[in-house]
Amino acid sequence: MNTFRDGDLLWRERMSVSTRVLGALGLVLGVLVMGVGTSQGSPVYVGVGALLAWFSVVGSLLPALEARSSGVYVRNVLHETWVPWAAVVTVTPTSRVNLILDEGRFVGVWAVQHGVGRGLGGKSRIEVVAQRLLDEWPASRGRGGPAVRRVSRPAMVSSAILGGLAVVLLVASLSV
Repeated sequence: MNTFRDGDLLWRERMSVSTRVLGALGLVLGVLVMGVGTSQGSPVYVGVGALLAWFSVVGSLLPALEARSSGVYVRNVLHETWVPWAAVVTVTPTSRVNLILDEGRFVGVWAVQHGVGRGLGGKSRIEVVAQRLLDEWPASRGRGGPAVRRVSRPAMVSSAILGGLAVVLLVASLSV
């Protein structure tokens, strides 16, 4: 049995559409700044553009929360965490959704930010998602083992791609 992110997908929550649009715009702006730095022979611009593009991707486009039949998968900026339902003690809505685990540990969910939208009944997204998790939790309780945390693979891939692009453009800017 796979111990990381197994079980049937019940539902998924990502950053809001407006946050993802801003992240995509930040990515485009970062690539443009890298291009300007390359054409002007300025390695500083290439570096600043690469950082802007990287933060836009990992901070706005990658975070996610998945409720699965056997647990909860949380992907934040640099880490992915798999939490079996058995390891969850409670779910608390504060400034973000927090999964409180045994031994007092917790996993914060970055993918769910404040915001009151249409169709939420005057509640924040944090309150709505926390309630959805609480609704799923009792039905699935008792399956699984300890929480598992690892470096986020999508963050590593995007870092490698943007880092490679930055190195190529940095070399190109130095040769102008």
